[in-house]
Amino acid sequence: MAKIYPYKTINCLTDQLEPEWLTGDKEAECMETITMIVSSSPYGDERIWNALRLAEALSCSSAKMKINIFLIGDAVNAAKKGQKPAKGFYNIEKMLADLVKVGANINVCHTSMNLRGLTELDLVVGIKMGTITGLSKWIEESQKVLSF
Repeated sequence: MAKIYPYKTINCLTDQLEPEWLTGDKEAECMETITMIVSSSPYGDERIWNALRLAEALSCSSAKMKINIFLIGDAVNAAKKGQKPAKGFYNIEKMLADLVKVGANINVCHTSMNLRGLTELDLVVGIKMGTITGLSKWIEESQKVLSF
């Protein structure tokens, strides 16, 4: 039997959070899983912004994809709460928080956090510390892996 993962989506027409997708007793199709590995700094270039825009688009699609995002290297700074980007500039913290709300799994590399003096208390609510071992498990279960 295929693994079925609960997944929350935002209705792109109403911007309302829809209830979890439940399989009940019926056999259901397995959701496709995509893992995104992001290593660029949050405001140094637009790679992380584009990765999160893609994740948002996929979360609004009818494909019911399970989305994993792993922040490593300088990208761990993107998960720091309390960001104050310049007026009119995109806000990575808000984008990550919105993705958490729709059920995306977002982990930050524990080693990269330690190297930058960041702790779990510094993270946006809903983002978790992760490990390379955890990332390798995500990659094994994913049908697609993207690196930014």
